[in-house]
Amino acid sequence: MENGRHHDGLMDFLQKQAVTVDIFCFQEVTSSSSSGTSSEGYCYDLLGSIIQALPGFVGRFDAYAENLDFKLGQAFFTRQGVVGVRSIEAPFILGEYGKMMIDEGLQNWPTLMQLADLEAGEMFFRTGNYHGIPLPGTKKDTAARIEQSRRIIELVRDRSIPTIVAGDFNLLPDTKSVAMFEEAGFRDLVRDFKVATTRSSLSRFYGTPQQQNFADYIFTRGIEVEDFEVLPDEVSDHLALKL
Repeated sequence: MENGRHHDGLMDFLQKQAVTVDIFCFQEVTSSSSSGTSSEGYCYDLLGSIIQALPGFVGRFDAYAENLDFKLGQAFFTRQGVVGVRSIEAPFILGEYGKMMIDEGLQNWPTLMQLADLEAGEMFFRTGNYHGIPLPGTKKDTAARIEQSRRIIELVRDRSIPTIVAGDFNLLPDTKSVAMFEEAGFRDLVRDFKVATTRSSLSRFYGTPQQQNFADYIFTRGIEVEDFEVLPDEVSDHLALKL
């Protein structure tokens, strides 16, 4: 969500989607007692704006880092009265709170996955919301990226539970890190639906030799998929995935 850099358009988009969407998974969410934006255009309290944009939803925010101005993390919202939350946790996949990690000589924030057991009507299912390490920017395999896939798959190893794992994985489609999910019985919807890109023209690399068309995925196992699409609305440097 680029820390709410395109705040007003993003809020309009969420209000429109809230008519039909029952679960929202957000990455790069800021939370702060301060309002306003930074000199780079980032919203200090994106979480507060999301809460206002989604009345009738209940949310949870889990931070993995903080600075003097805000906490940075992920948020998970469900529609009250439609989706019930049996349990939710946020285990760290790589690293620990607030401490930078080194991979391939580059610094990354620690990562966590919001993992929720949900019920809707007679259906029980599990949903994971994840934001993978961004560096190196090639989005190719590294030891850390392979390890993050291994740990996520281990957390959702129970094949008897219908499971959805979604988020910005910062991975290209032809990596071992992505293939590991298919090997674990997951369906890669970005591949199966022949998605052309999950990135918008708001990406700073758009139209350059460094442009990458993929980073975001939804993996499903034991789920009957009626429809899946990447929405065209450009309210972030990533496009929204809708299942």
